[in-house]
Amino acid sequence: MISNISGLVRKAVRPDRLQATGIKLSRWGFLIWGWATIDNFTSAANLNAIMYSVSAVGIAAVGMAFITLSGHLFYALDGRDGRRLDNFVRVGLFISA
Repeated sequence: MISNISGLVRKAVRPDRLQATGIKLSRWGFLIWGWATIDNFTSAANLNAIMYSVSAVGIAAVGMAFITLSGHLFYALDGRDGRRLDNFVRVGLFISA
């Protein structure tokens, strides 16, 4: 049992996993802090409201990730030809769907 736990800890603090582990720990820390200090923080209605609020940011992030990874940010924002931006939006929506 102890060796399993030490193996998980050793895997979590490897240099290539340290950032992901820090994000997970901070997420759980904020969740526990909210549960302990705010009434009804972990209720289903509040968690649903939080997910609904964050979903718009997530959808925008998917579209911007496609444009950023393709390296065509300024090409997509070119105001001279509206068809270019329209094509990027269509492709981004197709990929995110």
